[in-house]
Amino acid sequence: MDRRGWIETSLAAVISLIMSITGPLLLFFMLPLQILAVRCGKIAFSYSASGVFFGSIILKKILLTPDVGGTGSLVFADSAIFFLLLSGLYAVNFLLEKYRTILRLLIITATAGLVSIPVIYYLNSDQVLNTAMIDQLDSILVMLNGGTPESSIFSSVSAEDLYSLFKIYFLNSFLAVYFFLLALTWWMGSRFGLRSIGKASRVPTIKEFKVPEKLVWFFFVPLTIVLLNVLLESKGAKMEMGLIGFAVSNSLYIMGTLYAIQGFSLVQFFLEKKTINPGIRRLSVIILIISLFIFPLNVLIVILLPGLGVSELWINYRIKDKEIIQ
Repeated sequence: MDRRGWIETSLAAVISLIMSITGPLLLFFMLPLQILAVRCGKIAFSYSASGVFFGSIILKKILLTPDVGGTGSLVFADSAIFFLLLSGLYAVNFLLEKYRTILRLLIITATAGLVSIPVIYYLNSDQVLNTAMIDQLDSILVMLNGGTPESSIFSSVSAEDLYSLFKIYFLNSFLAVYFFLLALTWWMGSRFGLRSIGKASRVPTIKEFKVPEKLVWFFFVPLTIVLLNVLLESKGAKMEMGLIGFAVSNSLYIMGTLYAIQGFSLVQFFLEKKTINPGIRRLSVIILIISLFIFPLNVLIVILLPGLGVSELWINYRIKDKEIIQ
């Protein structure tokens, strides 16, 4: 690399590292690395990502209080998450190039899930870490209760129950979060990176998004299992699926959201086809986001948008008028 390349590599690492310890910016800490990958390629990305990884370990050891129980395990868990994210971003940019991006992301997510199994087992067996987490939750409950555990609506909630719920919800959704964090970083960073070097963006827009047809089974099979489990629970029975249950939940969240995005892309297509003003189309995005926080509108959206996306398997909504044969 030339001098300019080293400057960009170092700058991307520093910005990414700062973002990783800065509240909400943590969600976008890989964005500078993705832009660097587009601008400077594999070697620059590898150096910069390595700097972020080892820099984050050093920062965590400095910032975490040494006398807090489970500090070593927290650093280990944080390092494992950073490694999975950074290696995943490397893979989506420079490996599995014969596959479409969405397939690369799914393969990488599945691999991350397999790699994380021993890490999760190790952390779950660390009694010092578990005790420290429960103590932290207990302190929060005491604060919410105004100083005494018996003085508010939180009095019936125990720290142990909250910690158990957290672990269940984490396992049910962490691969879905991982998938969409990688996908959003790749999509935004690629568009910014290509634009910064004056190249036309090859990254598809939301309006052009369509899930490959063969992936529909990763939606229908988990959905069938979940509905069957709900039916059994209504009759007093239940399927004990263990790790398979977590895989089913994550697969359903990922594919359901992808089909919801496809459904939304169809809505945008219909609005454009009817020559609706671009401002109205942008307003529809804002209305959709707000509706996700309003019951029962959010329930309708969660059902209707993925349903519309899946329906494109059988109905070609985007066929051009001139191609329709009467």
